[in-house]
Amino acid sequence: MSPENVGVFIPIIVPIAIFAMIFGIRYLENKENLSMIEKGIAPPDKKRRAFHPMQVLKWGLLFMGIGLGLAIALIISESMQLRSDEIRSLLFFTMALLGGGGGLVTTYMIARKHPEKDGNQ
Repeated sequence: MSPENVGVFIPIIVPIAIFAMIFGIRYLENKENLSMIEKGIAPPDKKRRAFHPMQVLKWGLLFMGIGLGLAIALIISESMQLRSDEIRSLLFFTMALLGGGGGLVTTYMIARKHPEKDGNQ
């Protein structure tokens, strides 16, 4: 088998590896819970927590900031007719980071104005 043909197996191996990893994690968690029950210890309750509104706001503003930064980078790139791939990629990367950072700063400013009453975040 030549090295060029090895890439054909990646779409087959990766899903199998992901499935095996998830199966192994669940198997070990169940085995741990059973051993805890046998010893008379109650296993921890693993309820899924609902998303906190500030978490949703943070992620929403982060992705909106990244999208806005990329849109601004596209406008700058087209208006200045940048043809160098290095400069264009640097512009897009920088604007995405600036937009995402702006979104996180905005989240911080909103959270600072509205502190939680119960202290949970």
